[in-house]
Amino acid sequence: MKEYKIVTAKLDWNFAEAERVMNEQAENGWEVVSVCYETDVKNCAIITLTRERKFR
Repeated sequence: MKEYKIVTAKLDWNFAEAERVMNEQAENGWEVVSVCYETDVKNCAIITLTRERKFR
């Protein structure tokens, strides 16, 4: 079973913030599934992440 998470990152000219967010999440076991860009209102990257669900 997998779990999913959606996060956003403010866009800048070289995508450094989006890359920082993705690397931060990867350190916690998350894997990027997709990245979409919303430039009309928020000007951000919408990042979908997944990882194996840990059963307790």
